[in-house]
Amino acid sequence: MFNGRLLLAWALCGRYHGFVHTITMEKILVIEDKPDLRENTMEILELAGYQVVTAADGVEGVAMATEHLPALILCDVKMPHANGYDVFKQLRANPTTMNIPFVFFTSSVEKREVQMATDLGANGYVCKPFETSELLNIIERGLSEFNRDNF
Repeated sequence: MFNGRLLLAWALCGRYHGFVHTITMEKILVIEDKPDLRENTMEILELAGYQVVTAADGVEGVAMATEHLPALILCDVKMPHANGYDVFKQLRANPTTMNIPFVFFTSSVEKREVQMATDLGANGYVCKPFETSELLNIIERGLSEFNRDNF
């Protein structure tokens, strides 16, 4: 698990595996219903050089994705109003958002859930709690695959 203050201290000391030194300013949308996890994830991504927008549920997430057109979406699976799979399907059905890389973000480690995400065409799957380096590696991979396939 991560601690925002500890992460900030590592970043300021320059011991954060080089991620902090890579300033990308690509926009990432984090859709997560738990405020603490949403804020901590936002802090991690900002320290890694990303611009971050957040949404507290699936309905807000779909609206934010359409409005902000992020470079990547990190979305919880189990949320009120619309779950992550519903969000994914809605965004893939919209020509404006259909190609945005999408990473599921969940506490479930059931193989069927991971397989469902893969079958739908998600770019990644992060299990909570996660290591900061794991999250950043999956995001970088999703962005790299998208850029390679679309440019």
